[in-house]
Amino acid sequence: MTELNVSKNVALNYLNCATNKLTSLDISKNPALTYLNCNNNTISRINFGDGDALEELRCQSNRLTELNLSKFASLSLLGCAYNQMTTLDVSMTAIGSGKESTPLSCQMESLKTLYLKTGWEIQYITVDRSPNFIHVNTVIEYKD
Repeated sequence: MTELNVSKNVALNYLNCATNKLTSLDISKNPALTYLNCNNNTISRINFGDGDALEELRCQSNRLTELNLSKFASLSLLGCAYNQMTTLDVSMTAIGSGKESTPLSCQMESLKTLYLKTGWEIQYITVDRSPNFIHVNTVIEYKD
């Protein structure tokens, strides 16, 4: 599948479109969406629109260069490894709130800076710096 139109599914809350050949994804008309798995595509852009219900986002192995998560206060799990981002800011999300044991997988050699909320204790990032979760050369900064 190379295209996906879910604009008429306004009540959609779960979408798994992983392992296809999508190059972009528009979920701007899906404000109730809480789960999105678009892993293993060639997506370079996701249009989130005004929806803010997203709790789990899996977008690994795509071609994303940016990911604006500022409006997703309920987002508690993010898998965005193997993309092309240089900066990732998850400080406005619920990642690190203790709900998930491994809430963040963002291993990318291109990732230079990762912003977390001050006070978060994410073991796999702040303690282990495991290359399975975050590249060892990524700088971690904290925001209030």
